[in-house]
Order: sequence, then C-alpha cells, then structure tokens
Amino acid sequence: MSEPTNVEEEVLTKERSYVFETRVEDAQRCKELGAAAHKANERNGAVQCYERALYHVDFDEGTWAFELLDQHRDAVNEVRLPVYLNLAAIYLADDNGDMQKVHENCDLALKIDKDNVKALYRKGQAYLNSNDPDGASIVLKNAAALNPNDKAIRQAWAKCKELLQVAKELEKKRWGGRLLDESAKLTPSAKENDETKKDSQDTAEAPKVEQASSPLWILALVVPLVAVALAYFLWL
Repeated sequence: MSEPTNVEEEVLTKERSYVFETRVEDAQRCKELGAAAHKANERNGAVQCYERALYHVDFDEGTWAFELLDQHRDAVNEVRLPVYLNLAAIYLADDNGDMQKVHENCDLALKIDKDNVKALYRKGQAYLNSNDPDGASIVLKNAAALNPNDKAIRQAWAKCKELLQVAKELEKKRWGGRLLDESAKLTPSAKENDETKKDSQDTAEAPKVEQASSPLWILALVVPLVAVALAYFLWL
C-alpha cells in the first residue's frame, strides 16, 4: 500500500465514534481506500483497509437488534456487502489463498443478499479450488440461474459439470472393481459350501444303508437254525 496521507492514516487508526453517522462515514472512507489499494494490486493494504471498514460498522447484537432502525441497518449493509465481496475476491485471487476466508466472506454477503450473484460465483470458485465439485454445483447452479448470460459463471458451471462427470466415472470404476473382488472372494466359499453339503448328505445316507442291511443278516442267521431244529424234531 502506498504511503497514506495524514487523513488516511487517521481514519485507519482512529477508534470507533459514538456517533452512528460518523462510524458509517469512517467505514465508507476505509472501503474507498481499500478499493484503491485493491485496484493497485496492493492486496495486503486492501485487506487492512477493508477490515478497518468493518471495524467501524461493527455493532453488538443487542444494539443491532434493538437500537438501530431499519434505515441504520441498511446504511451499514451498504458498506458491509461490497467489503465482504471484495475480501472474498482478494483471497480467491491469491495463489495461496485461504478458501475458508472466501467462504466466510461470501456467506456474510449472502446473509445480507441471499441472491447475490458475485457471492455465489466466488463461493463456487472456492469449492472448485478445494476440489469439491459437489459443493460448487449447488451455488454455481443458482448463480447460473440468476445470471445465465454471465460468461465467467457459465465457464465455472461447465467446469463443475465436467468434474462431476469425471467423479461419477471414477466412482463407477471403483464400485465395479469392488464387485469383481467380492465375486472372486465368494466363489471359493460357494464351492466349499457345496462340498460340505455333499459330504453331509453322504454321511446322512450311510446309516440308512446299514439300517437296511441289518435285517437281512439276522434272517440269514435265523433260517438255518430253524431248519436244524425242525430236522431234529422230525428225526425223533
């Protein structure tokens, strides 16, 4: 960031005012300084200015809910929304960008404007950069529906669909391989089960054969004895 003037340094270092209008003015000034630094590709300086802008319009929940009127909240959000979007853009453009911070700033922007196309697009890009096409598909689909003529959104959505298709094909191959492995594992087991079943049947049939042959042996022994006995009595 270029050397700040005395006025710029003051607004970047001063504490929050107790006057609402002054706080909004200071935040607006910091936002403008951040935009200038961002345009000059001074990302660190831009982040510093944007964060200071948010500092000036930071209100506790009680004040926000019960003391501020609707017009006050609208004035604050007019400063906050572009700051969140610009911070998301800075972190997204950084080669070693923090995608979590992109998500956080986009979510804060979407909390103010749920259909903000820039926030949806940048959040989708953060998902793609994190190799999460499933997450990207949700927000990019919404962005494309809201602004179908935006070239950048169309390109991101097309890339997302390609990644989803690749992931689908990989999943099919993965499950196909698993099914083949499971089939190979089950085949020997099935064979063993058949052999075990056959052995059980053979074992069960063996006693039946023995039981059927037992009366024949008894009869073979008894008949000669009866014949001998009859011959003896007849002889007498």
